[in-house]
Amino acid sequence: MHDDPSMPETALRLFIGLQPDDDVQVAIRSHQPLWRWPPRARLLKAEHFHMTLHFWERVHSARLDELQHVLGTVPMQPIPIVLRTTALWTKVAVLLADENVALNDLRSRLMVPLLRMGLRVDGHWTPHVTLARHALGAVPPACSPPIHWTARHFSLVRSTLSPTPPFVQHDVLRRYPVSDDIPRSPIATICD
Repeated sequence: MHDDPSMPETALRLFIGLQPDDDVQVAIRSHQPLWRWPPRARLLKAEHFHMTLHFWERVHSARLDELQHVLGTVPMQPIPIVLRTTALWTKVAVLLADENVALNDLRSRLMVPLLRMGLRVDGHWTPHVTLARHALGAVPPACSPPIHWTARHFSLVRSTLSPTPPFVQHDVLRRYPVSDDIPRSPIATICD
């Protein structure tokens, strides 16, 4: 099952992502005004902040149940994430995550059932949270405090584009929380 432009109108735009809790959304939202934004910049709303693990432009809706099921076979454990570095990628302003073995491991473990389903998976990935689009010319802050986030679930999300505001709608189709059968150890907060 690959992205296929000939798929019917019922094809879905989907991503698997990590969504921050309310406190982290507030911290990211508080970071946005530290930038100098060009007039055309489109800042993301707090409820749209996420870290994409895998994305597909078009997935046939008939395969949705199968996809939801196979994602449930991938155990989730808490992942401490630190968002510290800013970057401007052409027209997109982002916060980058520090190097993170557990985050890379989750993305790799998700690839196994996705490949078995025939879904395309992108080998190149830079973990980030998008702050704004149409941000060419934005100036990031000289320094800003790191944002600490412990991801406790991943989600399958349908993303719907619109030519008018709010331009994108995210609907969580299913959340996959931390597995109860995974032994937990205390997670130390990284301090600067």
